[in-house]
Amino acid sequence: MKNKIYVSLVLLILFSCTKKEYVIKNEYQIISLIYSDVVNQIDNFKPLPPPPFISKSKYSKKQLDSINLAYIKLTDKLISANTKKDSKEFIKKIAIYPKLTLPKSLDFELDNKLYGFKNLFLKFKKIKDIKNIDISKISTKNNNSLLYFNEDLLIKDSKDFHEFDILISFSNIALNENLNKAIIICSVNMSKLSGVSTMFFLEKTKSGNWIIRFDKELSIS
Repeated sequence: MKNKIYVSLVLLILFSCTKKEYVIKNEYQIISLIYSDVVNQIDNFKPLPPPPFISKSKYSKKQLDSINLAYIKLTDKLISANTKKDSKEFIKKIAIYPKLTLPKSLDFELDNKLYGFKNLFLKFKKIKDIKNIDISKISTKNNNSLLYFNEDLLIKDSKDFHEFDILISFSNIALNENLNKAIIICSVNMSKLSGVSTMFFLEKTKSGNWIIRFDKELSIS
């Protein structure tokens, strides 16, 4: 009898470890997919079109000069980034926030198209655990350099990033019981004042690959 109990406990422990490893494997497949998606969007970003006409009667000359200068700087930065990305020698430094953060500000109802994610969304909002992220497990298809973000990489009085080009953070991930649906939030910042946060709804195909089924923009600055 004791031997049977011992064997059952060993099998239960082995099963639990195997399932945990499988969950982690899926989590990093999802993180890698989202990472590739957002970086590709940044790489394909085009320079802004010519600025709209601004009525001189509404602004002072100093304000107009400031607006025009800000637009010129932003356009030059985008053009420079596009030029650099065409060079095989250019490698972006991408800082990854070291924790899988908790979901915030989710006081809204899902659209009808997202009805199949309703229960998972409720589970997602209840996540309390904060996990570390292992950037060595993020699969990338480019030569970008990944590093862990910390406050020491920022210059106090500067709005721009100097030690890296992009800051990306991921939320903790909600997976359903069958491990074929998932929800995650990814935030991308190009500077301290420029960023976007997006919620992604994913499904696993019959071939075992994760795909982004829907996305919902949460904030932009």
